[in-house]
Amino acid sequence: MEKKNTWTSGLEREEQRAKQLEKHVRAQARFIPLVIYPGPIQKENETVGDKEEEEWLLEEQRATEWLDLLYDLVIVAILTVFSASNEVSSPESILIYFSYIVLIWWVWASQTLYDVRFQADDWIHRLFKFLQLAAFSFVGITSQAFDPSNVLPPNGDINADPTVSGAMQQGATAFKGVAIAYGLSRLLCGTQYLYVTYATRRHHRWVSLAVPSATCFFSFVLNLIAAFLTTNQAAKVALLYLPVGVEMLAVLILPFFRGYIRTPGSLISQRFGELTLVILGEGIIGIIKNLGNAVKGFGVGNNVYGQAVCVLVIVWCIWHFLFQGFTAEIRMGRKRGILWLLLHLPLHFTLLLLLAGMNNAVQYDNLGQAFTSVTGAFETLELQGRDVVFGNGTFDLSQVPMQDLTLQFGKLELVPTFPEEVANYEATVRQFPGNTTTNPFIDLLQYEINALIYVAVEYQLGVSQELYDTLQRITQFNNTWDSTGDQTVVDQYLLAVNDTFNEAVFEFSAEMDTEIFQGTVFFLPATGGLLFLACVLTVLRNPPMGLWMWLAWAAQLTVSVGLGLLGLLDLGGIKIVFTEEDAGFPQLSPVYRLLQANWLLPTGALAYAALVLADALCVSMARWTDGKACKSGGQIPI
Repeated sequence: MEKKNTWTSGLEREEQRAKQLEKHVRAQARFIPLVIYPGPIQKENETVGDKEEEEWLLEEQRATEWLDLLYDLVIVAILTVFSASNEVSSPESILIYFSYIVLIWWVWASQTLYDVRFQADDWIHRLFKFLQLAAFSFVGITSQAFDPSNVLPPNGDINADPTVSGAMQQGATAFKGVAIAYGLSRLLCGTQYLYVTYATRRHHRWVSLAVPSATCFFSFVLNLIAAFLTTNQAAKVALLYLPVGVEMLAVLILPFFRGYIRTPGSLISQRFGELTLVILGEGIIGIIKNLGNAVKGFGVGNNVYGQAVCVLVIVWCIWHFLFQGFTAEIRMGRKRGILWLLLHLPLHFTLLLLLAGMNNAVQYDNLGQAFTSVTGAFETLELQGRDVVFGNGTFDLSQVPMQDLTLQFGKLELVPTFPEEVANYEATVRQFPGNTTTNPFIDLLQYEINALIYVAVEYQLGVSQELYDTLQRITQFNNTWDSTGDQTVVDQYLLAVNDTFNEAVFEFSAEMDTEIFQGTVFFLPATGGLLFLACVLTVLRNPPMGLWMWLAWAAQLTVSVGLGLLGLLDLGGIKIVFTEEDAGFPQLSPVYRLLQANWLLPTGALAYAALVLADALCVSMARWTDGKACKSGGQIPI
């Protein structure tokens, strides 16, 4: 009995100690020190010459992962905001997009290289992170009109085109804001390295700390000059991007110097993998939004659900190619590790292009159905009106989807409403040409063009300035009519006016369709480019083992090259031109015809899905082969 009491009291003491320890841990979690000084940590069973990576903070000293996640979400939010105002839909827009992503990505990557080594869970680093987020936000606020080809303010000529001057002023302001914000981020990063240099001065690791600090301060100075220079466009752009190259070069060279503080491989791998997933998830949001617009609007149809399946297949396969066999703890040598890190810039850019291409393909199909519905209805009304004028027929609105268009146009706030426009058109046609002062056919086409613009905006199509200019010419076209009973005068007038007006309408249709089509031309090359980069990253990080795994890798590499070469299908031309003789889809490039046949997304989805199935088959064969070898020869299967 006495032993039992002693055993019970011992358990109670252990429970009390556990509670006290838990209480102490909770108190420590709430207590955040002002400063935590980093320093090299010697691990158990580790020799001095066996350091592929190096840690300067204990696990409990590191900043919380939630802070890193917040930082990752902010960068993707800024990219999303820029994408919303600068749609990736043409070769020129791709260059602008890439020039912006280079800056944003390097701010994130360079800060991440610092964070995984030195970011502690103290107040000074939380202050640094807050300032970095502020600089990031400033970039997002000022970058809406960012374009490296438009960085100079207008020259002040009062006779200059106000539209051009306004665009130049917007571009100059955006460039100045981005240069200042990027420069401030460099100043903050350099200050952090300078702080760690001072805090760890007794360890004499100057190369890893002083050089990054110096390159960041160098970038800050050149960025400020670029922001306030007002005369030389090439110099402004060079002063903004040259420091990026200098900093990247320093990252490439520094690991080969003695005394370099090696980056913890598992931490940097995890951060880059997390950013990839966040970008992938953010891109899906835009695609789902477009699919939702189709379901609620004109574009609803069976194709929408097929598109959704293709998108899901492609996204799931992207995850497989990038993360199958991905283990953060796998170590890489210096050269392979640096190359693996820097290749994430083209990887993330290609991923964004692929997501934008999918989004544009979804948008095209839905807009195509909407435009077909609208133009078909107005063409029927126009033909019926001409038959009435020449006494060859009457109006039959049962051939026009009145109820559907009334409902859809009601969402767009068109004035007048569709039923009012049709009623006015009928009345005017019956009075034409003798008892009216309005040409009903021009008036109807003006309403149709205006409706198409509203539909495009509803589907969030990026409408170019050229398209708006053509719209203005059409809507301002003179639709007045001098009443006459002379049929010869009527025929000559209609012929002359319709030729001029139809030319503008053909121009508008060509520009509108080009806006829709051109955003998909980089989809197939992006699918191939992403797969190719995934193959390269796999070899750098975790090379395939065994014949079957190399066969699976070779299949992915081969298909990636094939998909990339399908980009040659775009050589037929991006701009569409309509003529009166050929008002259909003239001289379309093969990729446009593939899109028109609703086979663009399925092509990428089928190629990716076939590779994943082949990968699964090769893995099964590799296991079967290794298992058979193990039974016969006693080898351990890989």
